[in-house]
Amino acid sequence: MLNARRVCADLGFVADRVGSSRRGLQRALALQGASFSTLRDEERLGRARLLLEAGENPIGEIATGRGYAEAAAFSRALRKRFGVGSRGFRRQPVGET
Repeated sequence: MLNARRVCADLGFVADRVGSSRRGLQRALALQGASFSTLRDEERLGRARLLLEAGENPIGEIATGRGYAEAAAFSRALRKRFGVGSRGFRRQPVGET
């Protein structure tokens, strides 16, 4: 299990945790039709979505906590992945996206 406090785990960190080299992990993921960056981004946005739906933290705080330099870039990433930006998650009841 990855350290929950490490927001943007890098390839080397994860490879070390699973006892693999960076390249070995990349090859193993490629065999499954996946890439490290895609999996990392999916995890990062999935957790962000939960935080947005909870409505307890400011959007900017969630964005920086998930590794985005700007709230606008964070909102664009959410829109690309889920079809709705960060403020849209605040307006929708949980489970409707």
